[in-house]
Amino acid sequence: MSEMRVNELFMVGRISQGPVRTEDGLVHFMFDGLRGNDPFHCVCDGKTGENLLGHCSSGDEMSLEGELRWFNFPNTGKTLIIYVRYISYGRKVRNPVEDPGQG
Repeated sequence: MSEMRVNELFMVGRISQGPVRTEDGLVHFMFDGLRGNDPFHCVCDGKTGENLLGHCSSGDEMSLEGELRWFNFPNTGKTLIIYVRYISYGRKVRNPVEDPGQG
């Protein structure tokens, strides 16, 4: 019998903003999984957050595994975000002009 997981999310795309550590200890970033759509607000913590801060920046490709969660933020109130448990790094983009696939 296989294990059934509820609320599992797997995405591949680029970091569109961030990552930034905030005073609450979470690492926040925006993830662009689809071209032309609004990016997704994502957070992570612990070792995943440390790895993201140390190895990734805006424009880099990555895949993530996580789940949808409701978070309460002081400015915006209750917001649906992606809580990221694991990340895998992809291709680094250091000069967007050299990468015609970024958009």
